[in-house]
Amino acid sequence: MSTNLSPPAMSTSDLQKKKHFFLKNENFFWDIVSFRYGFKHSQLRQYKTILKWDKIVSNESIEWSIEIVKEFKEFLFREENIFELCCNESLPWTIEFLQRYENLWSWELLAQNTCVMCNPTIRKYYYSRLYPYFEDYLDRCSKDFNNVSAENQKFSDEVERDAQEFSKHKELQFQYPKEILNAQDTNWYWLSHNILLPWSAALIEKYIDQWNWTALGRNESIPWDLELLKKFEHKIDWTMDFPDAKGKTATTGRSISYNMSIEWDSDILSTFRNRLDKFPISMFGNGKWNIDLVIQFNNFWDMDVLYLNKAVWEKTFPEFHTEERLIPFMDYLVATRYNQLSIHF
Repeated sequence: MSTNLSPPAMSTSDLQKKKHFFLKNENFFWDIVSFRYGFKHSQLRQYKTILKWDKIVSNESIEWSIEIVKEFKEFLFREENIFELCCNESLPWTIEFLQRYENLWSWELLAQNTCVMCNPTIRKYYYSRLYPYFEDYLDRCSKDFNNVSAENQKFSDEVERDAQEFSKHKELQFQYPKEILNAQDTNWYWLSHNILLPWSAALIEKYIDQWNWTALGRNESIPWDLELLKKFEHKIDWTMDFPDAKGKTATTGRSISYNMSIEWDSDILSTFRNRLDKFPISMFGNGKWNIDLVIQFNNFWDMDVLYLNKAVWEKTFPEFHTEERLIPFMDYLVATRYNQLSIHF
């Protein structure tokens, strides 16, 4: 490990911005690289005391092996990490691997792991362990475990439910504004969910008092941009949270902040940042992600979940996907921390 405390050379101003952002938000840096970067076995060993193992256990970019799990067992099988570990489908799920840690697994969680449950050899061998949880798994997966994965079945169920709703409610089938005019007994809740209409400011304005504005705000077919948001800001459901039964703050999940089609850019965030819910936008928002946006709204993001947003890693920090860029920067941070501790003591 290098002990040179000079920052690693970065050739462009954007790289300098990213470096300084990481220096100011070092905890976020270790969160996102622990969760996203495909560390080698030797690198996990070298940086094991600095990496975030509660994030490493969910990392699907690492080429997991029995040897890696064996060496870092004490970090991986911590009680607080067992949920993520059992759900990580990138681990080397074989009978041999399961046998090594047979008494450490949560078999209830393993019964929700597609790689485990869709492997007939594992399922047969550990039938007695997994059987008590089969019913829960069957709710998510086809009874034909050999042919249909849980995710495929879940998707099929969602498609079937959508098709049922579509056929049940005429409002979801409208494709032209004139159909609204000619309709009788219109259910405006379902019409507000319609994804086939040619949505425009004029159409929304025409029936402004009839729409269900919570549904409208979540409708991903509406071209919500700054102009449209400003025009109807007095009607939009901006609800962020509410007190739950225990008096604690809970997220509603209803507000327009959960609309995955909105491209959160600097103009929208600057205008409405005090009305937006930072949690969904940080975690899975479709932002115009770049280092300038991340820095400009540094105080807005929910840093506890921003690292989970795949687009942030892919679009904002692609240079750090490479060993040549990442490892020297990690060495610099580690050496800086060591130097600070030496001075302190």
